[in-house]
Amino acid sequence: LLHVNPGFCALTGYSADEALQLGVSDLPHEDDRARADAEWQRARAGAPSAGHELCYQRRDGATVWVQASHSLLRAADASPRYVLSLIQDVNWTTRLRHLALAMAAALTPEQVAALILDHTLDALGARGGALRQLQPDTQSLDTLHLVADDPAAMEGWRQVPLELALPVTEAVRSGEIVLLESRAAILARFPHLSQ
Repeated sequence: LLHVNPGFCALTGYSADEALQLGVSDLPHEDDRARADAEWQRARAGAPSAGHELCYQRRDGATVWVQASHSLLRAADASPRYVLSLIQDVNWTTRLRHLALAMAAALTPEQVAALILDHTLDALGARGGALRQLQPDTQSLDTLHLVADDPAAMEGWRQVPLELALPVTEAVRSGEIVLLESRAAILARFPHLSQ
């Protein structure tokens, strides 16, 4: 790499100095590396690039979907000089397409819940969460899907009575979103959760 712009740095999580130390094979996810290398070699040989979608590995280990297009730039004597690469962020478009395909294949409410929660947590960069469904007959929230560091510790929370004072039950009772930005904010509003 000879030059990167601020958008590329924001997309990949690397500073410009760090990015310039990378080779073109360092960014594609290992599953896409061979295809990315083949496209790069085609561009070096002068073949036109229609662009290809692939997954990049960010500096922080997360993945991001990109559309990569390459063009060979020639010197005045027509000799190959550089390959110009345009890397476009298509992360949300690709993720939504993958989600739509998975949703079309989902057969049960639990499968749909798992897809929604898994994609939402990924988009938010969150480590855990639950998708719950209101059961009017029992006045409780039943867990359809749970993602947690220790799922066994959450077994007692599979069914949550609406009368409990929790962020999720308050949201259901009030019909309002409950946003709490830190553990301290949660404990200030719901001190009994510290136990």
